[in-house]
Amino acid sequence: MATIQEMMQAKSKDIQNHQTQAISLKRTQRGIAELIIDEAQTAASRFAPFNSHHEGFAVLKEEVDELWDEVKRKSPDKEKWKSLDDQAKDRRAKLRALADFFDEAKAYAKAKDAATNGLPALEKIPAWEAMLPYARGELPIVIHADEARQIKAAVEWAGAHKVKVCLAGGREAWMLAGLLASNNIPVIYEHTFTQPLRDTDSYDVYFHAPEVLRAAGVKVIFSTGSSGFGATMARNLPYAAAQAIAFGLPEEDALKGISLYPAALMGVADRLGSIEPGKEATLLVCDGDIFDIRSNVKRMWIAGKEVSLESRHTKLYEKYKNRPKPQ
Repeated sequence: MATIQEMMQAKSKDIQNHQTQAISLKRTQRGIAELIIDEAQTAASRFAPFNSHHEGFAVLKEEVDELWDEVKRKSPDKEKWKSLDDQAKDRRAKLRALADFFDEAKAYAKAKDAATNGLPALEKIPAWEAMLPYARGELPIVIHADEARQIKAAVEWAGAHKVKVCLAGGREAWMLAGLLASNNIPVIYEHTFTQPLRDTDSYDVYFHAPEVLRAAGVKVIFSTGSSGFGATMARNLPYAAAQAIAFGLPEEDALKGISLYPAALMGVADRLGSIEPGKEATLLVCDGDIFDIRSNVKRMWIAGKEVSLESRHTKLYEKYKNRPKPQ
């Protein structure tokens, strides 16, 4: 498929010969029409002495606009084909609504605190009660962002509204490790086994990312993702950390990334996350290194009570392991 630049070069030649050519775009995606128009205008400025060029590009723009209108008319999802200006307006409106929401939450928190100093008690509103830990900065707001530009926007938003945040996803967080460290933003890293997206990226770019973040001073928490598929892969969480160990992450930090750091993030580090006097006895016992795929969990306790490791898999194993051997 020809690139946009090649398309514009071909169009420019046609214009120089005072010929018109129909433009057909069989597969149109969002923004392609604007890109073609921008390229056309750029090419037109290069050939300003030729007055006919401007007329030719006006024809091109008219054809593209007609195509764009046709795509929008036929699309079942009208919201998908908003213009760039409309998209920007929607984005600003949503950001304003989000800012208003947190402003109200902070106002409720201040009124709540004032009520403890002798002022009349405030009527409890469940929705704002749930927001108190976040408005007061006691718990972080988890923002899911993978691309560098999304991460930058999240950091700027957090700084502007003075809220505590945590980054989830973090595919390109390693590119902004210094920014995250300076703002004390931990990362819930979900992309240990994600395939590199760019041809220029090395095969181990996401294996090595946790160590890049740690070296910069960012706390890394491992996750298999928040989607339904990610939840089913939670059993493989230690192996995501193990892969990072193989590519430079210290084992101690990897262990904290699946135990103490998540507990601290959720505000329960006083009870969970490590084995210490005074904490709940929530732990497990393995017959080897927890990061070794060959190890097996043998015993487990939750809040000091041992729980059975029996499952459908173990029941079936016990049922069939002594079956008669074939004759």
